[in-house]
Amino acid sequence: MISHHCIIPRKGPKATRLRCRHALLSLLLPLLLQLSGCAVNPVTGEKELTLVSEPQELAIGKKQYAPSRQMQGGDYRLDPALTSYV
Repeated sequence: MISHHCIIPRKGPKATRLRCRHALLSLLLPLLLQLSGCAVNPVTGEKELTLVSEPQELAIGKKQYAPSRQMQGGDYRLDPALTSYV
């Protein structure tokens, strides 16, 4: 809730001005984030908040794909010598 000190401009203590700035930022920041970070999800067709752009997301995916495969045991390869041994 915004106090009456924020609505009526007047000279006052520094703390009151800081509270007014904080109240204004707490109202404007979510609005700006919502307006600037909205994108349409191609799968659902709904608007959603995006903090990472699509090119950044693709770059992160390319960078993390190989380590992820490695953690999951790597690629499955048939080794004829090993297969005949087993």
